Amino acid sequence: MGERAEHFERSSGRGLPASYRTFIDAFDGAANAFGGGPRVKDAALGLEFRLSTADELLAPYTPDGTGITRPFFSAHIVHLARLRDAGVLIFDGGADPVSPERFESMNTIGVGASAAAWEQNQPPTHLLVLDPADASLRAVPTDAPAVVRKVAESFARWIKAATRKPRKTSAKTSAMKPATKVKKVKPVTPATVLAAFKKANKLTLPLAYAKFLKAHDGSATFPGPGGEQWVLATLAELSDPNLGSVATAAGERIPASRLTRVYADALKAGQGVTSVPVWGTKRKFTLARLRKGLCVGHCNGDPLFLDPTTKYSVWGYNREGKFVAKLADTFATFLKPKAKKAKKATTTRKPAAKKSPARKATAAKASQAGAEVVKTPVVQATEVKAPVVKTTGRKTRVAKAKSAPATPAETPVLNAGVPKAPEKPAAKVTKPRTPRAPRKAPTASAETASISPRSPKKAA
Repeated sequence: MGERAEHFERSSGRGLPASYRTFIDAFDGAANAFGGGPRVKDAALGLEFRLSTADELLAPYTPDGTGITRPFFSAHIVHLARLRDAGVLIFDGGADPVSPERFESMNTIGVGASAAAWEQNQPPTHLLVLDPADASLRAVPTDAPAVVRKVAESFARWIKAATRKPRKTSAKTSAMKPATKVKKVKPVTPATVLAAFKKANKLTLPLAYAKFLKAHDGSATFPGPGGEQWVLATLAELSDPNLGSVATAAGERIPASRLTRVYADALKAGQGVTSVPVWGTKRKFTLARLRKGLCVGHCNGDPLFLDPTTKYSVWGYNREGKFVAKLADTFATFLKPKAKKAKKATTTRKPAAKKSPARKATAAKASQAGAEVVKTPVVQATEVKAPVVKTTGRKTRVAKAKSAPATPAETPVLNAGVPKAPEKPAAKVTKPRTPRAPRKAPTASAETASISPRSPKKAA
């Protein structure tokens, strides 16, 4: 049995690694067809390989469609030369093509194909090649593309895995073992998708926006203060790997919810600014705040974002004007803005109908009567003393009597339109005493008529 490896080396003039010499001395390939022995699965390549015996390695081999005959251990050289002559480039784990002479010292030790090809008795598609220099294994394709792939670092490890026997498990022990519990897969709900989205992007969402995302289907738009219509992203769009991501100028993929980072970095790199203006005010919005924004929608490409530094107030960024505008203090207010209080309408008086002259007179009398009732004059009576009249002569008495007033003077005082409580009655007006008429002098005779009344009497 130990003569197989020595016979191969003497006949081929090639050396074999120690691990393969041990294998080939013991391997006879009994009860197997061409390329007998164990069939080894390679999960990475999706192939199954069968090894050849020492006698099969020295047997002549003629590929289909060619007149070239070589020993089977040189079969890979024949196929690679044919591919090279057809203009196919050959690669061996690198970016540059190689020549078939690179594999001249290697030995073909088996064939490989997919499991379906083995079942249908189709010809092999690969050759298993052993490199004597380091005992590594390679898979060489028989047709284009000619890409040589490494199967294992050493033949010893590969054959050990191929000949490992499966563990024996008795039916008794398997029956005694309890059946493994199958974990119930929870159905996918908006709540679970939202939780996964928040965890993947390390986000903290306001309660109003999280509740909105669970029910939003993307069919409705939401008006802004200026009449613009904002389109808000759905939960499916935000959580989708393709729809929910955007590319930066450097080619990096970031979540679409972090789109404001792209604009902030572009402003800083292109213009060297640290802030952008706020529409309608003299304030500034720093780029640091803009980078922290959480994008939730857009209007004609301009992003709508929530500002976490101000308790998730709602803002819009204008790409053309390079400014931001505040839309609402909270997301709930953005969805349902408060209605403005309507001003009270001023009641207009109806124009008075034109009055006829008769009605005017009646109204005037009524107003005059009302004024008399409201404006009650209060008469203050002052007692006027009669002048003292001297009884010196008739003319003087008559003149002074005429100058005395007949009635007391009255001074009316109005209440200025405000009714007052009844006042005390005015003082009693007393008529001035009229002067007593002088006694008539006795009639004088004609002789004494010319005498003045003040003349003294004659003696009797």
